[in-house]
Amino acid sequence: MTVQARDTRAVAAAEPILTLHQVQKRFLVRKRGIRVETVAADQVSFTVRRGEVFGLVGESGSGKTTLANLVMGLEAPDGGEISFCGRVIASPGRRPPFPYGDIQMVFQDPRSSLNPRMRVHQILTEPLRAVSPERRAQFGSEAALVELLGQVGLRPESLHRFPHEFSGGQRQRIAIARALVTRPKLVLLDEPTSALDVSVQAQVIQLLQSLQAEFGLTYVFISHNMGVVRYFCDRVGVLYRGRLVEVADTDTLFSAPSHEYTRRLLDAVPTWSHAGAERLVEEAPNGGV
Repeated sequence: MTVQARDTRAVAAAEPILTLHQVQKRFLVRKRGIRVETVAADQVSFTVRRGEVFGLVGESGSGKTTLANLVMGLEAPDGGEISFCGRVIASPGRRPPFPYGDIQMVFQDPRSSLNPRMRVHQILTEPLRAVSPERRAQFGSEAALVELLGQVGLRPESLHRFPHEFSGGQRQRIAIARALVTRPKLVLLDEPTSALDVSVQAQVIQLLQSLQAEFGLTYVFISHNMGVVRYFCDRVGVLYRGRLVEVADTDTLFSAPSHEYTRRLLDAVPTWSHAGAERLVEEAPNGGV
């Protein structure tokens, strides 16, 4: 449960915004000169409700990032389908129009996800090329971009600087602003804090919480940090070798996990991690770092 004053009953009753139904994805990888099929997503089904933070956890190679890439249209599923706001956006053999303005993503490492040759102004306006002219005019003006930078804790002059002129935490704030510039309904957060120092992680989580309330966002939060997941997420899905083995509300998952893999995952987490995550976020100073 997040610290935001949100009605969890309202979230539980909210309509679905994202639905994955029996999604499959396989890759051919070369091992010792032999091509071997690897299952990255195996009949995965879950629903994300409007206004919630849905966590996806699992060890490296469990399929978390593959699912994010499928939702974003960066990969096509081999089976099943993905729906957004009741409309199919991905299925085998079909390329329906993708709602670029309504679904955005924040990647793990801002150093690799931000073009070093672009100024912040160019970075922020790039996603607007995929939306309507009306939306582009509304959110692409310098005044609108300066306001957005302020909402993520950056100063107006940041607009004309390059990514290398910022700290790691500030670069991730730029990446978050880029994801929000189209005013999406759903944001996928793929390990958005794992490349940052612990104190900076707390500030980014605090920022994501305030932005969710301000913009009415729904998050899919991909992470291996179980302490942050417990603090930040409303519900959690557990992936193991491409299969979704458990989905539960956060309190239930951490207090009474039903799957053996989930229990092993939680047993590996230090007992102080949740309290530590909560304390760090609550004590995190405001402002860009």
